[in-house]
Amino acid sequence: MILGALSRWNPYAGTPIDVTFTVTPHAAPEQHPVSFLQRDHLTSARTSAARSSAARSNAARPAEPYRAYIGGLTRIDHPLDTTTLASAISDFIATHENTRTWFDYTDNNFTRLVASTSDVAIDIKRGDNTDGPQLIKYVEDRLSTECEPWSPPCCAFGAIDHGDHFTLYYAADHAITDGISHGLAINEIAQRYLAHTTNSTFTYPVELAQPHSTFTQREYDAATNFAGDTAAQQQWADLFAAGGWRIPRFPLNLGLDPGETAPVRIVENHLLTSADADAFEHVCAAHDTRPSGAIFAALALAEHELAGNTTYFGLTVLSTRAPENALSQGWFCNFVPVTFPVPQTPNLAFTHLLQPAQQAFNTAKTLAGTPVHAAISTFVAAGKLAPPTQTPQMVNYLDTRRVPGSNTSPHDNALIFTGEGRTANANMWVVRTNQGLFLNSQTPNTPYAQEVLATYFQHIKTIFTAVAHNGDYVSAGRAPAQIMHHPQ
Repeated sequence: MILGALSRWNPYAGTPIDVTFTVTPHAAPEQHPVSFLQRDHLTSARTSAARSSAARSNAARPAEPYRAYIGGLTRIDHPLDTTTLASAISDFIATHENTRTWFDYTDNNFTRLVASTSDVAIDIKRGDNTDGPQLIKYVEDRLSTECEPWSPPCCAFGAIDHGDHFTLYYAADHAITDGISHGLAINEIAQRYLAHTTNSTFTYPVELAQPHSTFTQREYDAATNFAGDTAAQQQWADLFAAGGWRIPRFPLNLGLDPGETAPVRIVENHLLTSADADAFEHVCAAHDTRPSGAIFAALALAEHELAGNTTYFGLTVLSTRAPENALSQGWFCNFVPVTFPVPQTPNLAFTHLLQPAQQAFNTAKTLAGTPVHAAISTFVAAGKLAPPTQTPQMVNYLDTRRVPGSNTSPHDNALIFTGEGRTANANMWVVRTNQGLFLNSQTPNTPYAQEVLATYFQHIKTIFTAVAHNGDYVSAGRAPAQIMHHPQ
């Protein structure tokens, strides 16, 4: 399984198969509160919808398609049977309430609505044979239309029939999924399909796939507890104070004015081969650290050399799945600062930063039970932190070899992708697979930003490669500063 752009998919010609489902018009859905991340996402979605509506009324400004979704696809090496596919997807929908979810906004309040399985009807639509490049556009256009959060089902299932094999895909609005959920989903649907083809029993531990609503309640309880926990408040305050009481942004100047965004370009960097990734991990182990912390040592060293930063301050994405949500579909994440000092010493070595980086990451993990929104709102109310106006810079480490189902062909063939909207940062996913270590990033697609980021990513790769080959990387001092200037 790899994370990347949908354009990475190189399909054979085939016939699109849309698996759609509708909710009975007079259904009475369950109502649930939204999580903190869902509220942020939906607020942004409403803003984007208003902007698109204004654009449609102005012929000089084309409306931007909806791109705030996550998708996944994989290859199934069997001829497609649409009846079996419908059965597999129907089983998946019945198991995971998030596939029957949409959202309402009334009286300045968001509500998550969930239809019962009995109110869902599935239909199959077969399209016309289409060549490979046009299939990418077909899928992208479909997801932009069907994965909006305001009407059921805000997700889309489908397949591309290639004759002797087929491509299975599933996408959903980000409010009801995350990267891990999507990796789990693609493999689960594939396994359900394969079980149906052989009339085998598909055994699924539903006790590990409990509804997202239980997670939301835990979040609210944790936020309430944080409000009265001065020790926890001080721990979070120490992190933000180390970062200068600001929200993390990308460390280099990407040439965008405050508040400005640019269209996303997803950039993939193959940092290390599988053998070199093994060697890198051996270096980490020799210093009693893990790759999840070591990546921040590498980023800190790159920022130190390229920007002269003497403190690393970033935001990491951490899974907040309880055991009963190990296989659930939903958005089970929190964002926590990772920060540590970077010594201003000559010949600074990567291995000298390993322990501080690992300790900082460990601290972030211990604080992950408190929603970052609770901490930010507390500090904004106290006048210590300015209200966030843009999404922060984030770094996520994922070892796909540890995702359930990683020993299966559908997992190995899977591509997890995101819609490509707009950004001001270069959020990064450092992903370990059987093929090595990758760094994927959603970057601003402007010439200046791409020039800066090409230098940045190459520098990171140089550090990782040196550690894998030589056991360490020693800084040669700050690199030339010309990449830092703002374009004229």
